[in-house]
Amino acid sequence: MEKETALGILQSSNLFTGLNHKYIATILENGSIIQIYRGDSIIDEGQKDHDICIVLSGVLEIVLPKKINSMERVSKVELSVIGLGEWAGEYSLIDKKPASASVIACGTSEIFVIPRNNFKELLDADHFLAQTIYSNLLRVLVSKIRVFVKEADAFCFI
Repeated sequence: MEKETALGILQSSNLFTGLNHKYIATILENGSIIQIYRGDSIIDEGQKDHDICIVLSGVLEIVLPKKINSMERVSKVELSVIGLGEWAGEYSLIDKKPASASVIACGTSEIFVIPRNNFKELLDADHFLAQTIYSNLLRVLVSKIRVFVKEADAFCFI
């Protein structure tokens, strides 16, 4: 994928809402575009110090895998599916804990990967950038919590 195409996708991502072309270009320079294939794991549940990944093409599945270390679940648990402009790895960016889920390619995909340390350095160096991205993260995470609460509430009436 050409950098200009990737730049356009990153600009449309709600992670970067409110940032101009210059900011997005700087972010793009600090990461890389990689191609992944069906079944490739980008982040593994329990993994420490993983990267932030943004989907440029294709679809990624966020799951609790059937097996992790010596523990085995009854089955894989699908938490969500993400596509164009959506991202994974933000929980650990915020709380510095290991990944709470695995991220697996559903098919051939391209992703923008920015190492967590690079991303953190960019945020630490620019107050406006940090404020904007953390605000965007917070807005999306609160939205996810609201959906979860509605689903839990609906489950209580079954």
